Amino acid sequence: MRYRVSIRSATLAFCATATLFSLWPWSALADWTALPKPCAASLNDVCFPTNSTTGYTVGSSGSPFANPILKTTNGGASWDGPGVCTPENLWSVCFPTNAQVGYVAGNDYVYKTTDGGSSWNVVLQGYGSLMAVCFPGNTQVGYVVGQVNTILKTTNGGADWVQQDTPSVYWGNFMSVDFPVDAQTGYAAGTCYDSHYNLYMTQNGGTTWFDASTGTPDDLNGICFPSDAQTGYVVGDYGAILKTTNAGVNWTSQASGVVADLHDVDFPVNSQVGYAVGSGGVVLKTLDGGTTWAVQRDGTSELLNAVCFPVDAVTGYVIGALGDSGVVLKTSDGGGNWVTEAGPSVLRTDGVGLHLPYPDPFRQTTTLRYSFAARPRISASLSIYSTDGRRVRVFTQLHSEMPSSRITWNGKDDSGRGVPAGAYVCRLVADGFAAVRTVTLCR
Repeated sequence: MRYRVSIRSATLAFCATATLFSLWPWSALADWTALPKPCAASLNDVCFPTNSTTGYTVGSSGSPFANPILKTTNGGASWDGPGVCTPENLWSVCFPTNAQVGYVAGNDYVYKTTDGGSSWNVVLQGYGSLMAVCFPGNTQVGYVVGQVNTILKTTNGGADWVQQDTPSVYWGNFMSVDFPVDAQTGYAAGTCYDSHYNLYMTQNGGTTWFDASTGTPDDLNGICFPSDAQTGYVVGDYGAILKTTNAGVNWTSQASGVVADLHDVDFPVNSQVGYAVGSGGVVLKTLDGGTTWAVQRDGTSELLNAVCFPVDAVTGYVIGALGDSGVVLKTSDGGGNWVTEAGPSVLRTDGVGLHLPYPDPFRQTTTLRYSFAARPRISASLSIYSTDGRRVRVFTQLHSEMPSSRITWNGKDDSGRGVPAGAYVCRLVADGFAAVRTVTLCR
């Protein structure tokens, strides 16, 4: 079994919000289909722990309280399961053994769930942007990596974390981490300096890490050792793909045929059949261990950040972003031809629906449509927050007995004063569940 995680975007993002306010309950040639968009945020990672039906995705919106952890239980047809919207951008998700116990890494925080995503708790805080999390084969021993050569390890399920010693020749940023077989031998890949220091390796469970650089002058974004610690692949900027067959001692450059930045790589069953994804909607596939890579899809505007084939090389998922909306693509027969369909604009969390504001941006008024799957509701409210967490307006007289309705916001606070231009967070709450959107006011 493989245990690896990588963050698929080569650009670090930093969120201005420094305080965690709360956690809210919340296709061989074939067809790829665009599934409904889970939310108005870039999706950065995806994980289907044990099958192709139940999975999780995380993302970043650039706005506080609008960075989602979302769940599907029907193969991505909808993302209505328990979710969270956090103040900080989220980069990586890992459910090591089942769909109940999982971890999410983001800017300054690592979150943990033990109930399949119904609730999340902070287990690590204060180490900057944490780009990838990996628990190799169990829920107790794990690693997170991030900016300025950060590597931390836990041996008790996140209760305590110890910072690992890494060479300080160059302070780069780790973007991905992979422990192929167990918690002893692992790799961390990231930014490059003078053709060195873009790959570190440990052979003793992280006690020491040493330079195992590939020799490429490109930043590395994703890493995958399919079935053992000997044969592995890394992908990076400018179409870089490299392969090792001797546990990272030597790396051989492979011809990807593209110049797009590649963000992730997955060899789901063995070291022969694999996929790589990246910017410009690029999806690559190999059937011969990377000797040749065929372009399955490119020339579109999507930024594809992660690829996951949960159980075989047939059914898989690719996630990313198109503009400010998340993108989820699925294949049921190995990739190839792609079908792009418009997904619904409504974000739903357990029956609470909040549509995209219109117009957005706005100058005078914007309309927020909302809906409830079940009624009547005991209580429902829609609040508008500034990006510093201050509530400026609350609407409490919502028509919770109706299947759908709308309110209009005129850019004023509860006292009737106009609020400054900028981004605002719209939060719909009903019976303890929430859905979040962002809107921009122009003056």
